[in-house]
Amino acid sequence: MWLLSLSGLVAIATAQTTLDQPPGPQHLRTIGHTPGAGLFEITNATEAASASAASASQASAYPIPSTTTGTPTVGFTSPTLGVRNMTFPPYALNLTLEGHSLLRQAVAPYASHNDEFNTTEYELHNTYGYTSAKATYNALLQVFPAKSPFFIA
Repeated sequence: MWLLSLSGLVAIATAQTTLDQPPGPQHLRTIGHTPGAGLFEITNATEAASASAASASQASAYPIPSTTTGTPTVGFTSPTLGVRNMTFPPYALNLTLEGHSLLRQAVAPYASHNDEFNTTEYELHNTYGYTSAKATYNALLQVFPAKSPFFIA
């Protein structure tokens, strides 16, 4: 019986299977390997070539569908009093999405949270909200310089 040696040869590897039977010597399976039969002759270059070929084969079997890409233009929508257009806000969007819509590839800005105010994603997570929160933090820091401001924006 060969064992794992410094030269890396293995003649017999014994493994116990996990069956619903009680473990014992009769449940051991023996897998035989012939020394020098190429068991440990795989190099990194061989593995890389094999992985590259498998990856190319998989990629050709499942082609990536073509998508349309919008033109990166800056645009404004006309603000209307009393109307909130959350999908196309009235400030410049430098997006590469078609039509500069905030609905594309993200959570809809008019999706609402389950609170008493029915707060929208737009109100909680927009850029102006971030700058407003930063200004509030700095103002609180100036009013209470000895305390670390904490608030939820």
